[in-house]
Amino acid sequence: GQVEEETDFTREANNQKRIRQNFSQMSNISVAEVYIASGKVLVMEKLHGQTASDVITSWQCGEQTDKFGREQRDAVYQAFATMVMNHRFFQMDAHPGNFMEMDNGNVGLLDFGQCTTLHLDVHQRLADFVKSAPCSQEAML
Repeated sequence: GQVEEETDFTREANNQKRIRQNFSQMSNISVAEVYIASGKVLVMEKLHGQTASDVITSWQCGEQTDKFGREQRDAVYQAFATMVMNHRFFQMDAHPGNFMEMDNGNVGLLDFGQCTTLHLDVHQRLADFVKSAPCSQEAML
């Protein structure tokens, strides 16, 4: 079931390694390196920064922060679009606790317990939809 899949750290480590490799050519996206993994243990590189969830909480408390500016938000959107449209393998648990702005300004992706491969027919229908969707004049430039 889903709980077993999310707590199988070997599976999560394999997902994380795959996504890390998929993003190896994108300098603004970081995925932690996996050091050791077993069914019950996952040891990985520590990414330094703040999750979007932490940033949202600080905003709600009235704090001013320059975290998650336009560049980082665009990087998050680009990362997820790239996973779905280019890699066809993506992290399905997209929420503010699972991505972060790192101290160097990069976006770090977190938590790969729930990943899936997009079936070819679904991918093709989604690609056809995206290609046929209207876009603004600004996007055309």
